[in-house]
Amino acid sequence: MSNRFFLILRFIVLVILIIIVLFPYIWMFLNSFKSSQELVTYPIVWFPKSLSLDGYRELFREVKIQIFFKNSLIVCVASTLTSVIVTSLAAFALARIRFKQRFMTNAIIISIILVFQLIPPVVLLIPLYFNFLRLNLVDSHIGLIIAYLVFSIPFSILMLRNYFVTVYPKELDEAAMVDGCNYFQVFYKITLPLCKPGIAAVGTFTFMLSWNDFIWSSILINTFKLKTLNPALFLLFGDQVSRIMRPSIFAGALIVAFPTFLMFFFLQKYLVLGLGQGAVKG
Repeated sequence: MSNRFFLILRFIVLVILIIIVLFPYIWMFLNSFKSSQELVTYPIVWFPKSLSLDGYRELFREVKIQIFFKNSLIVCVASTLTSVIVTSLAAFALARIRFKQRFMTNAIIISIILVFQLIPPVVLLIPLYFNFLRLNLVDSHIGLIIAYLVFSIPFSILMLRNYFVTVYPKELDEAAMVDGCNYFQVFYKITLPLCKPGIAAVGTFTFMLSWNDFIWSSILINTFKLKTLNPALFLLFGDQVSRIMRPSIFAGALIVAFPTFLMFFFLQKYLVLGLGQGAVKG
């Protein structure tokens, strides 16, 4: 009887937590289909009386949100692909190749990467901006991609390196090299197939970091049509929230949240496995 009681209690607590987590998304979804009058009506109108698409029409016809969505997608996909390629190669090298130089051993390289990871991103904001300005990378998607890679690659290398060390034994690599494979063949034929969860976790982390960014895109991109989704929507609606609530504000917020929610929904198994194995000390 007591076990059944605790099982029911755990279920109730879990349902409450799920409702708390999902409530902002459900509220955005419902408000995006309301009329402007229903948003400011008191008492609160929880469900729209009739589904209105005025908010979405305003976003796509007047605001042209598809332009900023495309900018975000280009930057995020480029950052994710580059990070996955660089990170997987670097992590494999640190996990399987022993550097024997006196001042460049594996432990020293990992320590250097860890030090860079410990630096708060905001500390590098001004120096990176002026360096990018000298290199003509300000107001460029390439500069924004480089900025995202600077902050995503150190953490990704450390996590993926531990994943490589933990997930499969080194003897598999040695057996493949006895059969005539070199390091690149071992990486392509053995490491990548066995380490898909870790690589998926790295890709998801980089994509979410890039997609949810606001500060770096606001600082490095000056031309309005080149801005990504978050700062563009802020510039469009930020000064209007205090004056009037519009369905397009909630529709825009829902569009921003949807890709990361969708990615996590489909990749959650790989993300949990990748982060869990990568957290184990190698």
